Amino acid sequence: MMRDISCEGAPRDQGLTQGALFRNEIRDWVARLGGDAHRSFLSALRPLTSGPVLGTGVGREVLRHHPHMAERTDGIARGARLPLSSLMELLIPGRNQAPISGPAASDAVAHAALLSGADGGTLLRELPAHAAPGCRFLLRHSVPEVGFRSVEVTLPWQASCVAGVNERGLAIAIVPEPECTPSYSFAPPAILLVQDCLQRFADLDSALEWCAERPSAPGVSIAISDASGECAAAVLTADGCRVRRSAPDQATLVCGGSSDSRAEIAKRLDAGDDPLRAIQSAGAGALFVNPRARSIRVQWPGSSEVLLASVTAPESP
Repeated sequence: MMRDISCEGAPRDQGLTQGALFRNEIRDWVARLGGDAHRSFLSALRPLTSGPVLGTGVGREVLRHHPHMAERTDGIARGARLPLSSLMELLIPGRNQAPISGPAASDAVAHAALLSGADGGTLLRELPAHAAPGCRFLLRHSVPEVGFRSVEVTLPWQASCVAGVNERGLAIAIVPEPECTPSYSFAPPAILLVQDCLQRFADLDSALEWCAERPSAPGVSIAISDASGECAAAVLTADGCRVRRSAPDQATLVCGGSSDSRAEIAKRLDAGDDPLRAIQSAGAGALFVNPRARSIRVQWPGSSEVLLASVTAPESP
């Protein structure tokens, strides 16, 4: 059974809620990866830009380019009673062992398919039943103080998410691109773009422009669709961002995975095969996002389709 939480308010307040609710699970995950689990009162008073992770590494770049995500991560760390540096270390390529956002993280091949149609487009993403032993996905409702509401699928220690949809019908997901060379620099992880787009943008073009202009570690595709039915993918490579759009007469755009597997999935979808069977790898589940309905459904292996959540805009006063 997937867990369901609601996080409201300023970024740090949203993080505090998440960190406190999943404190034991987050602390266990950090310990499994050899991270520091000791948060003292004095260390909490130190400047956020000090130390090898926050002062000269990925933490510094997250603070510079994704301030809301940095604040939310700090809230999760506070709620879980962990040093902020321990969660920031999980964002470094190769440290994050969960197969969610990059080829360095897993040998698994994940895909996303964007299906344009009368329903305004549907985004399907492969989703393993568990991100890793002892680390399960959760369903999160985000109600930010400023920006759009959204509902997302994420992990207990993540400020961002693997997929989501906001109140204006922008749907987005991140998948690995094994053919792109992964970066081991301290560029901000691309997964942070997903939550930023959900909070900031209502349409495909605005989200694509944001993804193309922000510095990000390569090796992933960010699949985006909106309520109009348009779909595209921002493919982040070592040479920059390459946008892959669906042609006007093309009903399907597949991203992630190898070019051979991508072509095979597209062929099966064009032939009318069931989208779920086409997008799933052996033993995996799938996540469905409908931009027009502003809804998310998750189907685990061997289970029936279940409507898990939807997001609506707040009523006008």
